[in-house]
Amino acid sequence: MNALCFAVARLLVRYRKTVLTLAALVTCVMAGLASRVHFDFSPDSIYLANDAAHAVYVKHFIPHFGDQANVAVVAVRGNLQRLPAQEALVDLHNRLRQHPQVLRVRSVLNLLPQAAKNQRGIPGIQDILRGPAHIYEGLLASNGSAAAIVAQLPMHYGDQAAQEDLARSIKRLVQQVSRRHSSVELLVTGPAFLQEATIGFLKRDQMLFLPFVVLCIALFLWLSFRDVRGVVLPFIATGVATVWALGWLCVVGHSFNIVNNALVVLLLVISIADSVHLFARFQDELQQEQLVARRDKRTVDADAVVIRTTVAMIPPCLLTSCTTALGFASSVWAQVHIVKEFGVDAAVGVMGAFVATFLITPAALRMLPFPQVKDVGFEHKRQLASSFLSEALAVMARFSIRYAKVLVVAAVSLFCLCGWFAKNVQSNQRLISDLPESEPAVVAARFIEKTFFGLASFDILLEGDAQQWQNPEVVRRVSRMSQAIRSTPLAPRIDSFPDALRAHVHAVQGQDPGALHQWSDERIAHVLHQTGEDPSANRSLQRVFFSADGSLQRIVGQLKDSHTRSINQFRQEVQRILDTHRLPHVPVHLTGGALIAAKALGNILRDMAGSLVVACATIVLIIALVFRSVRYAVMALLPNLLPIVVTLAIMQLWDIHLRVATVMIFSMALGISVDACTHLLARLREEIGCKNGNRPRRLQEIIVKTMQGSGRPVVYSTVLLLLGFSVLGLSRFHALRDFAILSAAVLATALLVDLLLLPALVILVRPKR
Repeated sequence: MNALCFAVARLLVRYRKTVLTLAALVTCVMAGLASRVHFDFSPDSIYLANDAAHAVYVKHFIPHFGDQANVAVVAVRGNLQRLPAQEALVDLHNRLRQHPQVLRVRSVLNLLPQAAKNQRGIPGIQDILRGPAHIYEGLLASNGSAAAIVAQLPMHYGDQAAQEDLARSIKRLVQQVSRRHSSVELLVTGPAFLQEATIGFLKRDQMLFLPFVVLCIALFLWLSFRDVRGVVLPFIATGVATVWALGWLCVVGHSFNIVNNALVVLLLVISIADSVHLFARFQDELQQEQLVARRDKRTVDADAVVIRTTVAMIPPCLLTSCTTALGFASSVWAQVHIVKEFGVDAAVGVMGAFVATFLITPAALRMLPFPQVKDVGFEHKRQLASSFLSEALAVMARFSIRYAKVLVVAAVSLFCLCGWFAKNVQSNQRLISDLPESEPAVVAARFIEKTFFGLASFDILLEGDAQQWQNPEVVRRVSRMSQAIRSTPLAPRIDSFPDALRAHVHAVQGQDPGALHQWSDERIAHVLHQTGEDPSANRSLQRVFFSADGSLQRIVGQLKDSHTRSINQFRQEVQRILDTHRLPHVPVHLTGGALIAAKALGNILRDMAGSLVVACATIVLIIALVFRSVRYAVMALLPNLLPIVVTLAIMQLWDIHLRVATVMIFSMALGISVDACTHLLARLREEIGCKNGNRPRRLQEIIVKTMQGSGRPVVYSTVLLLLGFSVLGLSRFHALRDFAILSAAVLATALLVDLLLLPALVILVRPKR
C-alpha cells in the first residue's frame, strides 16, 4: 500500500502542471453540464418506488389530466353583499378566464343563471346565501365575507421553470385587479405559489448567508493555519468537487430536488475535512523538514515534504471516503425514490471530492512558493497557533484515560437514554410547514383552509368508456362514492361529475336539486341530455372530468394541510370506501401528489434506519479488514452511533419532525463521525508502529501523541463547519433553520465523542502492537 501511495504521490508532484491542467479541463466540462441541471422541488417527486398510486399517476393521470392538474386559488376578502366586492370578484373571474393557460375558472358566478352574469355586480348573491350551504360550499363564506375563485392550470410536471413562470403571471394578474379594486383584499395561493416561495427562500437565504458562511470558514482556517494556502486550497477543492457532483446529476438525468440540495453541504463537509487533514499534515512535515534543513544547512526539499504528506494522508482519507460513500450507497435499498437517488449521487460526490482533493492540493502545494529555512516567522506563528490547542487536547486525552471506565459507562447510558427518546420520532411533512407565517402565499393558504378548503390534492380515476359514463346507475354510484369520502374525518372537498351536474341544474332552475344519488333514472338522463346540448357546459365538464378519449373519469379531492400520519390513515379509509362502492367492470384507482408524498414520507424513518444499519455494519467490517483487527472496529462502533441517537433525541425533545429537509442529517452525522474516528485510528496505528529508541512507548503516551497529531485537524474541520452551519440557523426558512440546528448538534456531539470517548475506548480495548 505504501509503495502504491508513494508512486501516486511522485506522479502528482512530478507532473503537477499536467495534473492541474487535467483537473481544470474536467471541471470546465462538468461546469457546462452543471449549468443544464433541472430543478424539481415539487412534492410529487417524493414517492415510493413500488407505490401503485405513483404508477397510476405517471401512466394515466399525467398523460390525460396533467394539463389541468394544478390550481390557483384567489380569496376575495370583502362584503360580497356590497357592490365593490362583487365587482372585484366578477372582474377577476373574467380576467382569469381570458388567461391563455387557465383552463377552467370556478366561483360563485358559476351558480348564477346566464342572465344574472351579464348584469353589473352579482344581484343573485342574496338568494345563494339563503339557499342550502352545500350549494356554495367552498366558493362562498357562509356570512358573505369572502369568496374563492379556483383556476385550474397546467402542472408542467418536472419543469420547475415553467411552473414558476406560470405562478408569476397569475400573481401579476391578481395584482392588476387588486390595484383597480383597492377597497377589496385579494389573496392568491396554491401549490405552484408555495413552491415558488420555497425556492425563493432557498435562493435568497443561500445568497444572503453563503458569503457569511464562507467568511467564517476562511477566518477560522486562517486563525488555525496562519497560511493563505490553508485558506484557498480547501475552497478550491470543495468548489471543484461540487461542480463535478452537479455535472454528474446532469449526466445521469437526476434533477436538483428537495433532498439532494443538501449534496452541496455534504460535499463541503467532506472536502473541507480532507483538505484540513491534508494541510495540517503538510505543516507537520514542513516543520520537521525545516528543522533538519536548518541543522544540515541546506534548503528545504519541497518534493519530499509534499510526497511524504500525500503518502501519509492517502490511506486514511481514502478509507474515510470509501466508508462514507458506502454508507450513502446503502440507500439504494430505500423505497423512497429520491432518497435512493440521493444515496447514489452522494456516494459518487464523496469519491469525487477525494479525487479532487488529492489531484489539486498536492500539486498546488508544490506549485506555490515554498517557505524556506530563513522564514523563521512561519514556524513561530504555527507554534503559537497550535500550542494552546495541543496542550488542551493532551489534557482531554489524559482525562479520558484516567476516567476511561466512567466515560464508557456514561456513553453507553447516554446511548440507551437517547435511544429511548429517539424511538418516538415521527416523520411529517406539511405543505407549508417550512415557510414563515408572514409569507403572502402562506397567509393566503391559512385563510383559504380556514374559510373554504385545503390545498393538498388527490384524485380518483375510474376506467371505462363514454357509454358507461352516461349510465344513470354509474352516475349515482359515483355520487355516493363522493359523498362517502366527504364524510371521512379529514372532510375533504370533493369535485366530481355528479356535483357538476347538480351545480348546472341549480344555475338553470335557481333552486336546490337535492342529492343526485336520489334522482330517478329519467331525471339523470334528462340532465345529461341538457348538458350535452349546451356546448359550453358540455365542453367544460368533459375537459375537467373525462379524458379526451373518454376512457377515464376523474374525481378531484382537496385536503387541508394535515399530519403525514393522518393523510396515510385517510388514504386507507378512502381505499376502503372505493372497495365498498366498487362499480362492476370499472377499475378504480386512488392517486394524487398529496397521498403519494405522504406514503413515501411515512417510509422515510424505516428507510433511514435500514440504511444506517447497513452502513454501520459495512463501515465496521471495512475498518476491521483495513486495520486487520476486530478491536479497531469495536473502538469505532460507539463513536459512530452516538451522535446519531443524540440527534434523534434532540429532534424528539424539540419537536422537530423527520422530513426531507432533515433526513440527510444522519448520513452527514455518520460521515463526520467516521471521518474523524478513522483519522484518529489511522494516526493511532501509525504511532503504535513508531519506536522511541530502545525504550518501549507506553499506550498512554501513544494516545496523547495521537490526539495532538490528528486531533488538531479534527477540531479545525469540525469547528469551522459548526461556525458555518450556525450562520444558517438565522434563516427564516424553517427547513434550513432546522438543518442548521441539527447539524450543529451532530457536529458538537461528534467532536466531544471523538475527543473524550475514543481515548477511553482505546485504553480499555488495548489494540495489539
